[in-house]
Amino acid sequence: MGLGLLVMHAIELKQEGKNFNEIVYRLNQKMLKTRIFLIMDDLSYIVRGGRLPSKVKTISNILRLRPVLTVKKSGKMTLGGVLYGKSKMMEKFSQFINKKINPKNKYNMIVAHANCKTKGKDLLNNILSEHGHNIKNSYLVELSGGLGAHAGPGALVVGLQKHD
Repeated sequence: MGLGLLVMHAIELKQEGKNFNEIVYRLNQKMLKTRIFLIMDDLSYIVRGGRLPSKVKTISNILRLRPVLTVKKSGKMTLGGVLYGKSKMMEKFSQFINKKINPKNKYNMIVAHANCKTKGKDLLNNILSEHGHNIKNSYLVELSGGLGAHAGPGALVVGLQKHD
């Protein structure tokens, strides 16, 4: 999702007539302003893919926790937060994202879904209803095959990129 936002920014820069070195420099700067958040319906897929220890899944299921994963500046995925309970997850994730949006800034946003377009659309609409004035551009897309295979069906990803 962050890559998609960066590609769109690169296209904008090229259309503005920026040269290769300027585009690379600005993309590196924009990477620092791009954040990704991921929730999954079922942690089994990420455990099978070797990205999460099975004991984390067991603890999560027992305590009814839903981890929110994020990407560090180094590119490594890490825990970005925890949502409690299993009901009303869309509203909880929307609230989590809404807290990450600074009302003084503008953002480009992508919501990606893994075979759950309705949930993705609901998430996008929930965020826009709270912070529509802060979102310059928003997109709803299908999650890529690689990430979708590890995250599993029902996964949702939000990419936020602070606009200059």
